[in-house]
Amino acid sequence: MPIRTLCDILTGLANRPSKSDLLRYKVKGSWRDIPAGEFAATVRSLALGLDGLGVKRGEMVAILSENRPEWAAFDHALLNLGAIVVPIYPSLLSEQVRFILDHCGARGIVLSSEGQLAKVLPILGSLPNLARLIVLDPPSDMPTQALSWPALLREGEAVHQAEPQRFEALRRAVAPDDLASVLYTSGTTGEPKGVMLTHANLASVVSSTLEAIPIDERTTALSFLPLSHAFERVVQLACLEAGATIAFAESIEAVAQNLQEIEPTLLATVPRLLEKMHSRVGDALRAASPVRRLIFRVGMAAGLSKVRAREAGRRPPVWSALLSGEAE
Repeated sequence: MPIRTLCDILTGLANRPSKSDLLRYKVKGSWRDIPAGEFAATVRSLALGLDGLGVKRGEMVAILSENRPEWAAFDHALLNLGAIVVPIYPSLLSEQVRFILDHCGARGIVLSSEGQLAKVLPILGSLPNLARLIVLDPPSDMPTQALSWPALLREGEAVHQAEPQRFEALRRAVAPDDLASVLYTSGTTGEPKGVMLTHANLASVVSSTLEAIPIDERTTALSFLPLSHAFERVVQLACLEAGATIAFAESIEAVAQNLQEIEPTLLATVPRLLEKMHSRVGDALRAASPVRRLIFRVGMAAGLSKVRAREAGRRPPVWSALLSGEAE
């Protein structure tokens, strides 16, 4: 069934208790998994914590963070609260961040680290609407106007224990025509412009994506493009709706290594990255021995043969199946 609002994504995840690796992230050299049930509970606690802070339906709240599980959690917490998510590219400078926060009238902002917090503190005086700062990795000397993400989780869980039905009541109030997100353009042709997208807009794109691309619980996606970009965010929303696994790359520099570690079946990318990968493979091939170049070409021919056969709906040639070890 097509989803009506982005809140329906969380409903689907709550019905997938056996999904043990919904999100994956790397800490100190090891990959860790977040189950679907844990993610849904985190979103609920964050939403109730934000509600307790006074974040109301229809208010703008920005996210200034690199890709990480908490980005997705806050995204869905705000969406299920009826607030409007304003993603900001983590690479933007302080004045660029100030323009967006001022233009949309953001009432709050989620910051990933002390570095991102340092961009916002000097401009607070020029942002009278910005009343709430939440920091994912809080510094030792937290500003008085900021709150750590663990503290917000605790407050939200306390609300849930006292009012078990409050979260569902908040979610039910969200309608398809409600504004879900404002995405700002890069500003390369002038000042950034905010694109207003409703729940129905994004839900329609997610449903269409799942109709066109076979994403399911067996899919593993590697996320590295900024979630502040519409393309990556839609892919992530589609993966969550389908119950796929999303692994967050450590950084753009670590994508090549993470690809080998995760072995994803889905990757949202852009032409420039593929060009760089192609160039690196070409350089390595030119420096290889004749035997290695022959092995590479045979492997490529076998792979292309299998892909073309699959797209045509027929069995791959015996020789390509034998080379890949898939012959019966």
